[in-house]
Amino acid sequence: MSRQIIPFLEFNRRAKRLFKKYRSLLAELQRLATSLEANPGQGQRLGAGLYKIRLASASKGGGKSGGFRVITYYVEQTTEGETVYLVTIYDKSEAANITKEELLQLLQQELPPA
Repeated sequence: MSRQIIPFLEFNRRAKRLFKKYRSLLAELQRLATSLEANPGQGQRLGAGLYKIRLASASKGGGKSGGFRVITYYVEQTTEGETVYLVTIYDKSEAANITKEELLQLLQQELPPA
């Protein structure tokens, strides 16, 4: 069974801004994608299939606590296999948390209707 990793437009928009400031982020996200293929349910479970992953950054220093947060949405079984959506990414030093309501609204905006 195959696993797809698909970024939301919101994720791409935020990541593009962060790439300019933190040069190591692209490589760190590539490692995260590889890790998600092996273990799609990693991170802190937020409910409704959402997970929050703490991502350390070499560009920032300080380890995971001061790094980035990546929110994923894991769909276990579809006819095409399993899918992990990269919902959003944010710098922990710029934003403390995103509410679950905001995340669910992003899901409604970006996912095709079932």
